[in-house]
Amino acid sequence: MAPGMAAPSGMTIAGYVPMERANDLDMHRAVREGTTLILHSLPITPTGTLETQDLPFAAVREAVQARERNGGKVFVAVGGAVNKSDALHSLVRDKTLRARLVGRIVHFCTANSLDGVDVDWDLVNRTDDLFHYSVLLSELKKELRPHGLELSVLLRVWQDLGKTGLEAVDWVHLIAFNVQEQKGRHSTLSHAHTYVNHLVKTNVERVVVGLRSKIRFGVPFFGRDRMRGVRDVKSKGVIPMTHMGRVQAYSDIVKEFEPVEAQNGVPNGMWWNGARLVRQKAEWAVEQSLGGVMVWDLSQDTSRNATSLLEVIRQVQGSMEGTGMEP
Repeated sequence: MAPGMAAPSGMTIAGYVPMERANDLDMHRAVREGTTLILHSLPITPTGTLETQDLPFAAVREAVQARERNGGKVFVAVGGAVNKSDALHSLVRDKTLRARLVGRIVHFCTANSLDGVDVDWDLVNRTDDLFHYSVLLSELKKELRPHGLELSVLLRVWQDLGKTGLEAVDWVHLIAFNVQEQKGRHSTLSHAHTYVNHLVKTNVERVVVGLRSKIRFGVPFFGRDRMRGVRDVKSKGVIPMTHMGRVQAYSDIVKEFEPVEAQNGVPNGMWWNGARLVRQKAEWAVEQSLGGVMVWDLSQDTSRNATSLLEVIRQVQGSMEGTGMEP
């Protein structure tokens, strides 16, 4: 499937994989029709260029080959953690630097036969920064469109892009995979409800065209142990507790605990999203006419279909297609 071809109707899946783990990912399993693989991420420099020296080019080529065989899409993410995206604070205010960054992103996508780009400005929350960020996204989409390339943004619940930013992007990847209650429960369905409803209600009066169909909320493929939470002041009360404790990949959780489908944790220990909860989240995305779900991250899933969380989501996706349903 060539870059820019339309996605299938119905629920879609976006799956992130950190670049340092991309070489270990089975691309032909990860990249399929209805699934977008996002390689995270290329640092942005203060001069409006991208640092590509650590990019696993072999993994990129393998992902593109998998797309040609199986369908699906392949994105690259730019920005990310503070050290990868901090340059945006000054860059977004300079029209010349914005144009250079936009040009570099478009060139990178076209040169590597990618389908789009995901932008992640970690922890940006100042109103003036968010305004200029929205301008950058709008300018970027304008240059991506003639090439048939898509634009997504990785968004925290307290980051307000406004009408300009939200209408510029094709997908809003809402981070709902990294919150934990003080008693231990990790990224519950209720948390997803709260995050999505907050984003939608915040933008009701702005009348953002097609907002619901752009939202893919995050599902964790990792667990967190039960430790003391810390108050997230930036969330402004949307979700009062986050968690800074030990992380364990779902594949390791399966090996250690052999959980049943309905199990989401162990008392006074590790908490995760089990198969039943992941299915409920995917089904809720369909019920709410959302764009689908987003996964962090694909490398943390199991390699067996019988225990894979990605396969659980694809079963929901497949059941929709089998009945002709559309969100």
